[in-house]
Amino acid sequence: MPAQHPLRGAVPQQNTDARAFYQLHGFTVLDTSEGHRNMERLPDMTLRWTPDGAR
Repeated sequence: MPAQHPLRGAVPQQNTDARAFYQLHGFTVLDTSEGHRNMERLPDMTLRWTPDGAR
C-alpha cells in the first residue's frame, strides 16, 4: 500500500464557509498569521488533514 501523507492548505480567517468545510472534513489548524504570508495581507490559517492511521 502506498504511503499516505498529510494534506496542508491555507484559508483566510474571515472565510467562515471554507473554515467550516475543512473542519467538517477533519482538517485541524496548525497555525495562524496576521497576513504576512499572503498577497492580500489578510489574516490566515494553515490547516492539515491526516489520513486515518497516518502520523
